Amino acid sequence: MSVPRTIVRDGIDEAAKGQSMARAEPLRSLDATALRRWAVIARAGLASAASTIDALNVFPVPDADTGTNLLLTFEQALLAERFAVSPDAGIAELTDAFARAAVLSARGNSGVILSQLARGVAAGAAEHHAAWGPVEVSAALRLAAEHARSAVAEPQEGTILSVADAAAGAAQQAADGCLADVVTAALQAARAALEHSPQDLPALQRAGVVDAGGAGFVVLLTALVAVVEGRAGLAAPSDNWAPAANVSVAGACDLPVDGGPGYEVMLVLEDSTADSIAALQADLVALGDSVVIAGDDSLRSVHVHTDEVAAALERAARAGTVGYPEVTRFADQSADTTDRQRLVLVTESPDLATFAAALGAEVVRHQRLDPSVSEVVDALRALGGGVVVASTAGGLAAARAASDLVPDCHVVPAASPVTAALALQAWSDFPPGTTPAEAGAECAELIAGIQVVDVRTEDGDLAAATRDALGRLVTATPRS
Repeated sequence: MSVPRTIVRDGIDEAAKGQSMARAEPLRSLDATALRRWAVIARAGLASAASTIDALNVFPVPDADTGTNLLLTFEQALLAERFAVSPDAGIAELTDAFARAAVLSARGNSGVILSQLARGVAAGAAEHHAAWGPVEVSAALRLAAEHARSAVAEPQEGTILSVADAAAGAAQQAADGCLADVVTAALQAARAALEHSPQDLPALQRAGVVDAGGAGFVVLLTALVAVVEGRAGLAAPSDNWAPAANVSVAGACDLPVDGGPGYEVMLVLEDSTADSIAALQADLVALGDSVVIAGDDSLRSVHVHTDEVAAALERAARAGTVGYPEVTRFADQSADTTDRQRLVLVTESPDLATFAAALGAEVVRHQRLDPSVSEVVDALRALGGGVVVASTAGGLAAARAASDLVPDCHVVPAASPVTAALALQAWSDFPPGTTPAEAGAECAELIAGIQVVDVRTEDGDLAAATRDALGRLVTATPRS
């Protein structure tokens, strides 16, 4: 799997700027506004650390996607929550909406556990709490840890569960102090538990890494400390997280791709009961491993690794109404990390850069100035050629110049971040073995017929501006 890289030209990003600003006074409590600020900073932290966390992923299956799954689960839940609740919603409504969205958007084993952590936080919210002080925050961390552990059929020490337990215990011991004391104690305990994780889990010790899920949890707590202390930026991931250079991460796992269950099955379950879930959990444990069931009776996310896909789906249907079933073959994921066609995105959009990095693309990000040809060449040579998608005029010019210097390079011109995102999504679905020429041609063909119309309003009448834009789009001359 390629490690996403962001190149920033002639400037520093907003997180770095935030670190240079004077710190505000520490918060004494968390209200809904502070929780929203935490979510934004946490998402940025997960995006920054996603590739590092992916590289740590050896348990339960070395499929190098824990960081990506945490990021995408969190990001999609955050987006859904924004549409589900009003801007003036309180803590209870906010946390419940986020938790429910996380259940629906959960990706992989780590994403399901993340959704259950969110469910635990939501369980600690009460309507009469306009804000959370030290006692309420420590209680929320405790409930999050308890809910996460209860969702896993066979809890394993040395994982995110141990890290969450340690954080909750330290927070409770510090609950008599101020809010900063609580969150700082939780973070310090989580870091200590993460560093100790190789001693608890042999697969991690053999690979020389800490637990990937636990590392993601530390990122979330780091964001919480930043909010309470009034900081905008996050520290970079620890160098101690990096796997040893002479260790095969895949070979260190207790359940390698070519052994153990061959498929990951995920689905959403509605209208279940406590009894039906207990029976389903027992059935899935008999059919496979890595069984995690998160949520509540109205909506649950189910995850299992198994070779008995049909039987797993049939057992789930007995427990409730099955929706959104997804089946992934680990062998396909393994092939994808070695044979997948490489892609470089050239963009000035930070959101598009984050999306591309989460998909595994190389990113050359520029700000107001156009990127240099050498930056694009370096990115392409690091990949050995491939496809370049450029979403700005300056980026396209640099990409075309770079393509003359790097063999087997194909440039896809994207008229806007929207069409670039469509090309990225298409690229992510290409099967292993797709050549650069084939990938470039398919991406270019996909976006060739797409027209993007800006909706701009000068008088505040968005409805009128939208109607005008749609009229121009309908009457535009079709492209040949």
